[in-house]
Amino acid sequence: MMEQKERRLDVTMCHRCLMRQKAETTSQGIQRDKGVLKGLAWLSEGVYAVIPEMAPQICQILSIGHVTMSFVYFSKTPIETGALSSAEIVVAGKGFLADNLPFKVISDSPLDEMGHGKEIKRLCKVRFLSLNEASKAQIDHVIYLKEVVAMQ
Repeated sequence: MMEQKERRLDVTMCHRCLMRQKAETTSQGIQRDKGVLKGLAWLSEGVYAVIPEMAPQICQILSIGHVTMSFVYFSKTPIETGALSSAEIVVAGKGFLADNLPFKVISDSPLDEMGHGKEIKRLCKVRFLSLNEASKAQIDHVIYLKEVVAMQ
């Protein structure tokens, strides 16, 4: 029984190492692509979400838990409530990426109104859907790293 528990721990640690390596590779790839945000290097340490439908925009995560997540972004139009999507979560400064986290939009509301024709800062709240054990472990690690980044 102890051997099985140790094996699971090794697999989890290996998975985390692979995710960290993927995050570094992804950020390096984005830096090379001139059409996309000129890389993640400009981001201060923090936790960010990348939503495929909103690319190349990066959303700042305000809170994340095992069931829900909220983030801010800039857009003229809201994400439709009930819309389904997935997110990649980047922990800048820590080299970690959690990917393929499916979610459903709970709400999307403006935080401030700006002049006509300008982007509006918006708050979006989502609920994670059908997370497997690997995705749950990724979220656990993101929650831990978010607390570490907040303390610094």
